[in-house]
Amino acid sequence: MEHNGLTWTTEEAFRQLRRVVAAAPEKHFDMWCFEDTKACGTVRCAAGWAGVDRWFMERGLQTTYGDVWFDGTDGFTALTAFFGISSKWADRLFLPGYDDHPVTRQMVIDNIDRVLAGREPIDYLDMQDETA
Repeated sequence: MEHNGLTWTTEEAFRQLRRVVAAAPEKHFDMWCFEDTKACGTVRCAAGWAGVDRWFMERGLQTTYGDVWFDGTDGFTALTAFFGISSKWADRLFLPGYDDHPVTRQMVIDNIDRVLAGREPIDYLDMQDETA
């Protein structure tokens, strides 16, 4: 991919995303929103944290006004374009699922590791079934 004269690969973007997610404070990590203000402070999902990280911002991915933006698009359209992935993969990586169980940073890291190992990401609900 390319933006503002900078180029990157899908693999490099996921390695950087893994770094960002690993560094995000657990109590400020919430896969239900790109960015929100709660009693504990500002919370963000994996994509939301990426959008405030320098590496991602230099390449055009930004979190503003509670949404993620890239190259004039927002949300999951921005994520598919930035990471060079299908909407199916974006859903599996960036949607928390629809269950009462929270998606932890470690679960997101495990899903990123699947992608880096050349495997498809899985729904977080399926991941919860694997660990149950």
